[in-house]
Amino acid sequence: MNCVQCGQPVTERDLYCRLCGTRIEEPGASAEEETDLEVEEEEEEEEEETGHEVEEDETNRSEEVNSYEKTAPVSSKPGGLGRNLLLLATVVFIVIMWVNKYTESENVSVKESFWKFRDTIELQLSSQGSLERKYQRAARQMKAENYENAARAYEELGSYSDSEELLYQAKLNISKRHFSAKEYTKAIDVLKELQDHREAVTFLKKVNSAYGIDQYKEGKFHHANLLLSRAANDELSRKYVKYTQMMIEFSGVWENEDRTERVLFYQWWARIEKEGSAKPNYVRLSLKNGNLSGEGFTFEIKNKELIVKHAAFKTRKFKKTEDIAYEMMTS
Repeated sequence: MNCVQCGQPVTERDLYCRLCGTRIEEPGASAEEETDLEVEEEEEEEEEETGHEVEEDETNRSEEVNSYEKTAPVSSKPGGLGRNLLLLATVVFIVIMWVNKYTESENVSVKESFWKFRDTIELQLSSQGSLERKYQRAARQMKAENYENAARAYEELGSYSDSEELLYQAKLNISKRHFSAKEYTKAIDVLKELQDHREAVTFLKKVNSAYGIDQYKEGKFHHANLLLSRAANDELSRKYVKYTQMMIEFSGVWENEDRTERVLFYQWWARIEKEGSAKPNYVRLSLKNGNLSGEGFTFEIKNKELIVKHAAFKTRKFKKTEDIAYEMMTS
């Protein structure tokens, strides 16, 4: 037998449908139910008139209640159980989706971390291999004495292996090459970058000494004096420091008789030597220290000596040495 409301199969013992809660009616029981309804109506009328309840069969009532408690649905309303099940399923679905989403998010985070870690390792290994190849190329450049190329490669390598020390060696070799070619300014520029190394500092003093002597021979005494003050304190450097300071002291101006021509002292001396003149045309010497100033000087070049005479002063001789220096001698 099926429920007339939802079609769910029911038994003869069921009073209500287990699914929708509809009361079960037995076939052929319509007449009896009508009679029962009439009896119930009469009893209700009697209760209203007398105010007393009609006694019922306690045994039948107890069986009916027990049967109802066993078979009644959770909800007293038709379709209540279905709605409850639907609501429960919806909640469970939402919880499952949230758990899946959280789990998936965690898995994605773990995967991303793993891939990032792997990429970092691969990049590190790749970078390490690239640095090693560049390091080997730089070593070959050093062996071939291509110091400029080697220095650039070691600069790119940074602190990899012993690249910093090899960079210093490459630059030191570059400065030595400039020094051998008498490219003193280039050598000094390179050595200034290596001030933290004792060998470079010592070599820089040597370069300053050579460059200072070169400047002295060109008559650039002030620049020579500056370079020699930074040179090594050896015998040759001390000698040229003395010569340079003396030439600065006597770097006065010579004038001819009518003062139409002026020339610096060391320029005049160089020209006298070049022209081979035994008697200069200048009669006036003005020196910075004022020791030789005024008119009435007589000059004589004899045995590579410049003899300066004046009536008011003692005779002074300027002797030219093999190093193109001038020593002042007082007679």
